[in-house]
Amino acid sequence: MRNKYPVEALLRPAVEYFSAVGLLLIALLCLIMPEILFLTPASSYALAAALIMRALFRYMDGREITAYKKNLKKLPTYVIRPQDIPKSPDYLIIGKGFDWLPKHTQRLYDANSTEGKELLEDSMWYMYGRRIQQWASTTKRAYFLAKLLNKQSILNPWKPLPPVGGSTLVHGIELDETTIVLDQDERNGHTGVYGTTRVGKTRVCEYYIAQDCSKKNNVVVCVDPKGDQGLFKRCFIEAKRNNRNFYFIHLGFPDVSCRYNAIGSFSRISEVATRATSGISGEGSSAAFKEFCWRFANIISQARVRLGERPSYEQLAQDIVDIEPLYQRYFLWFMRNKYPSTDWEKELRILEKSKEFKPSKVMMGKQRRSAAIDNIITKRKIFDPVLAGLLSCVRYDKTYFDKIVASLLPQLERLTSGRLSELISPDYSDLDDNRPIIDWMTIIRQNAVVYVGLDAMTDIATSSTFANAFFADLLSTSGFLYKHGYELGLYGGNKGLLPTIDMHNDEFNEYCGCFGPLLNKAGGSGIRTTNYTQVRSDLVVGTQSPDKAAVLEGNMNTLIMMRVKGKQTAELLTDQIAKCQINQFTTVSGANDSSDVNNSIHFTSKNEDRRTSVETELISVENIMQQPKGQAFILQKGSKLSHVRFPLINDNADNIKLPSYLEDMCEEMATKYNTGNEWWKYAPGAEHNELKPITNDEQEAMIGLSACMNLVYKELGVSTEEQIAEVAE
Repeated sequence: MRNKYPVEALLRPAVEYFSAVGLLLIALLCLIMPEILFLTPASSYALAAALIMRALFRYMDGREITAYKKNLKKLPTYVIRPQDIPKSPDYLIIGKGFDWLPKHTQRLYDANSTEGKELLEDSMWYMYGRRIQQWASTTKRAYFLAKLLNKQSILNPWKPLPPVGGSTLVHGIELDETTIVLDQDERNGHTGVYGTTRVGKTRVCEYYIAQDCSKKNNVVVCVDPKGDQGLFKRCFIEAKRNNRNFYFIHLGFPDVSCRYNAIGSFSRISEVATRATSGISGEGSSAAFKEFCWRFANIISQARVRLGERPSYEQLAQDIVDIEPLYQRYFLWFMRNKYPSTDWEKELRILEKSKEFKPSKVMMGKQRRSAAIDNIITKRKIFDPVLAGLLSCVRYDKTYFDKIVASLLPQLERLTSGRLSELISPDYSDLDDNRPIIDWMTIIRQNAVVYVGLDAMTDIATSSTFANAFFADLLSTSGFLYKHGYELGLYGGNKGLLPTIDMHNDEFNEYCGCFGPLLNKAGGSGIRTTNYTQVRSDLVVGTQSPDKAAVLEGNMNTLIMMRVKGKQTAELLTDQIAKCQINQFTTVSGANDSSDVNNSIHFTSKNEDRRTSVETELISVENIMQQPKGQAFILQKGSKLSHVRFPLINDNADNIKLPSYLEDMCEEMATKYNTGNEWWKYAPGAEHNELKPITNDEQEAMIGLSACMNLVYKELGVSTEEQIAEVAE
């Protein structure tokens, strides 16, 4: 209201209407019979005008009271067309809302009081209408009446409220909505979006992606584990609307997906081993195994690069399983370059066929050619760091070697099984394959829009491993950008120029274990993430460590809290907000009689309202948990708290359509993929009987048992076919 008083009284009858009517009647009297009021015609006109103006002000005050109470019950619809999504180069438009102040806490307290709830109850007329609709919906003959009462029409006084749940009071306490924005500079501190299942997180992601695609000179990346067809459509349509290059990687649709080699691009060769082993746990007893795996992967990648080949997961898996072919190839390449006058192939054949040649003790059980190479290296005292590393790997006992790399092999198997190998280990020489091969520098230099579908609903283990490789590559690229920028090597390029990468991570909990370094260090290289998840415990499950989860939370400076389930998640916001003072009123009534018979006053009475100030939370946990769908509290810049509601995007009004092959893909996504309501049953570290992770001790025991069984079969002379048949039985 325009008039500010120490105490607002918005939950009351709109008595201003009565005074407005009275003022209008007096004004009418002034105009019709001014002589009754002893007024001249001129003064009557002036007085009537003043009274009408005052009546208008009183009517507006009463109208505000009425609109406020109506707003508490039902909010106006907020629907926009995709082409009308607001866009700004300087701000991210969060939605419609208001800055939350102590007066809003007071209003919410008053609305939840007993007196306030009585005023906000639906009328008996409306309640009877909804009961009739419920009865008619179960009666075949009266079903037409149910459809009629359910129509969203202004002519239907019994139309149902929007199915958003929650309490409309949280946002309805403020009539004057404004546009809530987030400065683009603030996004470098990363954003966390929390909300329980089916409250609109993915639709919010669509809304923000549409805005990011409209900006110039930025890269937009969307990571979607569950495969939401609406999110995929939004990325494609907004890229096309803004004339941007669009790429997508989807593990569930290899026929139309782009190809991507996570270890094919690097500035230092050691990066390959780091990315390849990023998904292996480095804590406790696993640390030593991870170091061994890193060493072997580094040796193999160095050898492949020197041979003029680009590393890939398929090659790495092949060499880890059997390293001798690579060892033999590299030896011949090295010797031909260092001693070109000698025919080393011929010399090796002569040596390995010689009856006088006996392999050394450490080469027993290896190929005869490998033993011959070992003999040449030892006798001629040949040294090369890569060759020496390969030789040390070959000299390991096969059983011991398998134990050491036991934690790396399952990860490589996931990435090289089936048609997934085509995507992440692309054949660069296959000119008949039209699927583009992308890498981070290409994406950045083209300012492209990228959608990454992890297909986690089908195979959580493979999607998690791919996500580890994907983000490890991005982290490595971030380090390169810090040092050189993204225009290094381009003609006329600006050295040190950093890009802007807006990354949206839906269902962030499913791959957050590899995200800590990216949030910690990559913000300065232009990477800005918006991370969507359900509850705080998701991050603990994803990282398998409360401390790591706390690190992730500490790196998200802007917090968007939708309706959540669980007090602990809501406290992530409430613990950062200062308390405030609200008013509480106490009604006091009393009567005192007089015992003095000579006193003419026999009793006294009093009625008073006492106002006291009470310290309370600016918002409570219950306020967060009672929000309707599509609404959220926003905490930005450390202290600015707002409440906002997001628009509902009307996809049917979009003027851009998908190509037919992408439409077919989206239809298949819609039928095959669910929302991930029970994703926690399959998350790494979750207690699940079928997918419980194998410990290192169990891996060692399994490998040792396999080796023993092979020796037993060998001593008994049992063939491989007979072994398989026995295991099958």
